Amino acid sequence: MYSTLALNGRFAVAITIATALSWLGEVIHNALELPGLTVLSPEASIPGVIAALLLAAYLFSPYPKVALWLLFFWGLLGLIGGGILSVLLLGIFPFAPATVQHYLTHVFYGAAELPLVLISITQLKRHSLRV
Repeated sequence: MYSTLALNGRFAVAITIATALSWLGEVIHNALELPGLTVLSPEASIPGVIAALLLAAYLFSPYPKVALWLLFFWGLLGLIGGGILSVLLLGIFPFAPATVQHYLTHVFYGAAELPLVLISITQLKRHSLRV
């Protein structure tokens, strides 16, 4: 059975931590901004399941490059959509952020996505250099 974990254990640990941190950023955002939600609420659990599936696809798939691209775009979606666009007063979201705490929470949310984006793009560059 193919496993990226066997081929590159240190990187596999790094991307696992980055994926968990990415999800944790969203969970902490939800805990601060939407206190009625729990980790099992769909707003937190569905992104967690998606992140876990993408990570598993990277670790155990014979197509790690495809899974890395998906992890990269997942992190980018969180960074741009959750960390940046959702605090801009664009009128497309059902809320009007008004507090400093809200903006700081989104800074944290976006920052939590950066390791996943950076680690996945770094590994993608390594894959392209090998080919």
